[in-house]
Amino acid sequence: MISPNVTIDAASLCVKSGNAVILRGGKEALHSNIALHRVLRDGLIETGLPEGAVQLVETTERSVVANF
Repeated sequence: MISPNVTIDAASLCVKSGNAVILRGGKEALHSNIALHRVLRDGLIETGLPEGAVQLVETTERSVVANF
C-alpha cells in the first residue's frame, strides 16, 4: 500500500534519478494519491519532462498488476 507521503517520495526520487515509476496505492489513500498524481503530472509538463514519467494505477485491485 502506498500512503500519500510515499507517493511524493517515490515519484520525486525516480524523476530526480532519471527513472519512471508506476504507483499503486491502497484504498485508504486512493483519492489523495489521485490528487497528488495530478499535481505531479502538471509539474512534469510545466518543467518539460515527460508527463508519463510518473504513472498511477487508479484502482486498488491486485489483479490489475498481477502480471507485472
